[in-house]
Amino acid sequence: MKTKTQNAAIIAYMKKNKGITTLQAVDIGVLSLSRRICELTEKGHVISKTWITLKDTRWGSTKIIKYRLVK
Repeated sequence: MKTKTQNAAIIAYMKKNKGITTLQAVDIGVLSLSRRICELTEKGHVISKTWITLKDTRWGSTKIIKYRLVK
């Protein structure tokens, strides 16, 4: 089986699912999503970020960032 880099896994996930959050990144084995996003933008990928609100969490409403691949 071929091993993917975390960056490649993030790109593939964003293409398939129209974005990724930190919670979703943990599911694919990425613990530092913001650092990987920084690396991807340094390599030329255009990635947008949008704050979304999760309701009914343990602490009430919580805001998280969803990253989307623009190109």
